[in-house]
Amino acid sequence: MDYMRGMHDLLSRISSADIIVIGGSYAGLMATYEASRKGFKTILIEGEPCISPYIYYGGIWGYVVISKNLHDLLIKDLGLRMIKKVDEVYLVDSNEFYTKILAKIYDLGGYVLTGFFIEPYYNVDEEGNLELVGVLIRRSDENRMSNYMAIKARYIIDSSGLDASFSQYIIERIKPPIIPAGPGPIIPGSNEVFERTYWLVEENVVTAGLAAASVFGAAIPYPDVTPLILSGRRAVELIIESMEKVSERRTHEDKYIPGII
Repeated sequence: MDYMRGMHDLLSRISSADIIVIGGSYAGLMATYEASRKGFKTILIEGEPCISPYIYYGGIWGYVVISKNLHDLLIKDLGLRMIKKVDEVYLVDSNEFYTKILAKIYDLGGYVLTGFFIEPYYNVDEEGNLELVGVLIRRSDENRMSNYMAIKARYIIDSSGLDASFSQYIIERIKPPIIPAGPGPIIPGSNEVFERTYWLVEENVVTAGLAAASVFGAAIPYPDVTPLILSGRRAVELIIESMEKVSERRTHEDKYIPGII
């Protein structure tokens, strides 16, 4: 009974979220950390059985380049030790970065699910339009529909890598007015990924990191992963801006109700 009660409590906790982040890339980890830090109930879902920099980019001999403008994140917030300042950048151990930021996510109450296949979860409204309401997940080695679990969320950040699998699924099914442009060449220090972090579905789905590079066309910045990290932060900023706009609109509508002076 205790086991069943525990499972019920767990499923209840992960059946809904404020923000779902898809993909444990540099952008995905940063988005999850930033959203959790700001008090959002956040769930990170990774399709692989573990979260590792080597799934996305482990760096050169295990080290990646990160700009000095992220000093506070690296030193004060995450407390990285395997770090070396070189000119205007830091060389950072990618494994330590992943380990420390994951630990912070757990400390902040974020949830991390690994080894799940992910699909959009949507409803069809009275006019026949598809409305995205969250994600469906199942274990990657299971194919039966009965094994799917629905997680509802108002906002989704797609950081699923260069294949941008979640965004591609939405483009095929929901058909937003977007034509995927494909990633550009590898350009060290390129800020295009950060600059093209944007909405795929307005006020619902944001593409970030390598998924943004794939959908909106951006040069990949390796070995400098700073634009990927900043992309995750920018994705959360876009969501907060959207929430503020909705709040302002509702306040305006409540204040000026027709027929009431």
